[in-house]
Amino acid sequence: MIPQQIPRGSVVKSTVRASLKDKYVSAVIAALSPMFAFLTIYFLGSIWNVLFEGKFAFLSLVFFAVSAIFVVCPIVLGSVKYFWIVTEGGNPNPAEVFCYFGSFFRYKRAIKTTLLICFRLGATFFVCLLPYFIVMLLSNSWLYQFLGTEIPLWVTGLVVLESFLRIAGFAVALFLSLKDYLALAVIVMDDDMLLLEAFHISAMVSRRSYASFIGLVFSLLFWIIVSVFVVPIIYTAPLMLGCYAVHSRYALVNYNMNLDYYSKE
Repeated sequence: MIPQQIPRGSVVKSTVRASLKDKYVSAVIAALSPMFAFLTIYFLGSIWNVLFEGKFAFLSLVFFAVSAIFVVCPIVLGSVKYFWIVTEGGNPNPAEVFCYFGSFFRYKRAIKTTLLICFRLGATFFVCLLPYFIVMLLSNSWLYQFLGTEIPLWVTGLVVLESFLRIAGFAVALFLSLKDYLALAVIVMDDDMLLLEAFHISAMVSRRSYASFIGLVFSLLFWIIVSVFVVPIIYTAPLMLGCYAVHSRYALVNYNMNLDYYSKE
């Protein structure tokens, strides 16, 4: 049996536009809610710095980081859930973005999801960039001052290697992180699924779908670039979140349909 292929980016985008027809206003509200929450926290942090003339900048940074984890991230997860429902044919209320604040169980689940993603990303990037950190340490004059020795001549040759390892480390880390890109979709799809199981499913399915996802990202590259100008984000944010939801559903359904074929490989 020949495995079924995941639809191209053009099909995904047309599916999203059809799903958001007559629901555009609520989709914009749902898509921009995390951004509004982020800007509100940033504004409060700026007021803090102005009132105290920057004397407690560290506390302001802590407030920003904690608020991002405990306020913004659950809203992001709620926004993903909204677009999962709306692209499935439902008509959810934009207030769905706050659904993870509705019960302690769901809120705790959102926080655990955020912390687990941060840990996995941090561990991946740390391991991939470890050679760069080692070379950077060896090429730092401070190390030899601390050891009380002269800087070896071979250290000057580490500059090129340091740049290569930094670029290569980031590239490899980004590639390896793709295995988790479906985790959010799986988590919002099933509120009862264990988080580690969701990441496991993402790792299995993404091996067959990451190329299609990269192609989708490149097809959205123009919209990603114009989003920098802020105003176009009213259109681009719902489109990109909708594309993530639709692509994720296609990837999961495609994997399940071809499970027998993949199991024989």
